[in-house]
Amino acid sequence: MEMETINSDFNRGTTTVCETQVLSKIPPQYPLMKNTTEAPKKVTVIDDFPEGGAKAWASVVGSFCMVFISQGAIYAFGVYQDFYTRIFLSEHSPSQIAWIGSLQPFLVFFLGLFAGKLFDEGYFHHLMITGSVIYLFSFFMLSLAQPHHYYQVFLAQGVGVGIGMGLICLPSLTLGFHYFKRRRGVAVGIISTGSAIGAICQTIGLNHLINGKVGFAWGVRIFGFIFLILAIIGNVLMRPRLLPRKRRPENQLKPDVKKIVQDIPLLLLILGLALMLFSVFFPHFSLGSSAVSAYVDNTHEVGFALGYATFLQSFFVLIAQPVAGAIVDAPRYRWNRAIVAVSWLGYDSGISYDVGQTEEDVEGLTRSL
Repeated sequence: MEMETINSDFNRGTTTVCETQVLSKIPPQYPLMKNTTEAPKKVTVIDDFPEGGAKAWASVVGSFCMVFISQGAIYAFGVYQDFYTRIFLSEHSPSQIAWIGSLQPFLVFFLGLFAGKLFDEGYFHHLMITGSVIYLFSFFMLSLAQPHHYYQVFLAQGVGVGIGMGLICLPSLTLGFHYFKRRRGVAVGIISTGSAIGAICQTIGLNHLINGKVGFAWGVRIFGFIFLILAIIGNVLMRPRLLPRKRRPENQLKPDVKKIVQDIPLLLLILGLALMLFSVFFPHFSLGSSAVSAYVDNTHEVGFALGYATFLQSFFVLIAQPVAGAIVDAPRYRWNRAIVAVSWLGYDSGISYDVGQTEEDVEGLTRSL
């Protein structure tokens, strides 16, 4: 076996990060990979993760900021749904209004297919800057939308903001994988809390702004300026560590698509995640319109109550994400225990919501979530 050391500037100056080995077969730790040729080739294996350091944690903070403004806005859409249903777009049905919010997560996942590819090819900063500009421009355009003009809100918030989210969300969430392996769950959990904190700030803040004296236009603009500051911080701090795919050695292992589509556990995992996403956004989108339909005589108080209900949802997500990341990193804990516990919590919350369907339970609507 021939060995040679490759120096690279992945993290700090010239740091030894990997070794090149001559392999005659696929290593057992890469079951879904294949050699580029039949003859034995040199395979570059990168196994030196910083597990910390200034650049690593700065990238975590930057990713947190970008997730704050992207996913946080998705989970806070219940505030917009309630306001649009009661006042701003009152002539439209809750189902029509929900198309605005549901288009955002669709674009996040759909554009994530292309954003992930571009991220691997080395266009990380291109994605971040372009997505930030589109997101912020569309968000400020939302503040100029006129009442009872559905198409203006749909284009600005649904299409424009959704495209911006789709470009920045996936690269921001996965940047932690460049710096952490042993503590990857904790790092990604910290990044993911940006969605919960973003939802908390927006649900409480927007509720008081758009339902108070400030109004919808300036309420949206205030958060637009906050997002502008966070986007600048995020773009300055985030730095990818790994080389772009086009600059990596040609003799690296490549994914074996045939083995991937035949991997039953992986396919079941994808199916389970898809089914989970069918229900995860329901409380954030539909709870407001359901409550307004049931308690139309007290819509103003319902608006504030729903804001705090969404706050509680996001607060428990904030607690759960870093804890779940730590559990994943700890080998002595099994995934099935965490899955059962989280599934039961979601089921129990659903029971509480379904039970609270009487007029006396308006105040209990917040507690049920």
